[in-house]
Amino acid sequence: MSSGADRHNDALADWLHIRTEISWQCWSSESAIAARPLTPDGFRNFFTVTRGARAPEVMARALTALDVVFSDAQQSARLTFPAMANWQRTVLHRKTVAFRTMPAFVKGGGESYGLSPGTPAHIAQCLAESSSLGVPLPSRAARSYLDLRFFHPFEDGNARAAMLAGLRPGQRRRLPGRRTPAADHPLVRRR
Repeated sequence: MSSGADRHNDALADWLHIRTEISWQCWSSESAIAARPLTPDGFRNFFTVTRGARAPEVMARALTALDVVFSDAQQSARLTFPAMANWQRTVLHRKTVAFRTMPAFVKGGGESYGLSPGTPAHIAQCLAESSSLGVPLPSRAARSYLDLRFFHPFEDGNARAAMLAGLRPGQRRRLPGRRTPAADHPLVRRR
């Protein structure tokens, strides 16, 4: 691990080490998830409740980006950085969004997300794994979410990007009779 009194805490390096040790294929509860009745979309509810009154524009942009995520999922089987950058442009209401050019620091500088010339290619490889059907859907969703949290690829809005990325892997698997792709995702609130 990169953490320690004599070393700067690089959370990305730590995550990349831990990521390889997790048995992603072992966790599966897709059958139990699919069997429960559906209630309204939990992601939409979260943004409406937490952002609606205090930041309606932020909420509206996040929900618009969610619609773009669902649309992209119907057209492509892969989660890619260019697709995510497009979502971020919507979320942040910017014309351009690119991969960060400097290490990112959080928690008052106590934690960093490193950057090397190979970091953009490394995240692309990790994102491509979100379409690996040999890994259960809940594991793919969790791994995509965590990849985005630790790669911290954007200058701003990384938590929202991680939530959107976590939703994306499940959008390819639609059950007959469902009206929206969100209905098939494990993060959708169920009774």
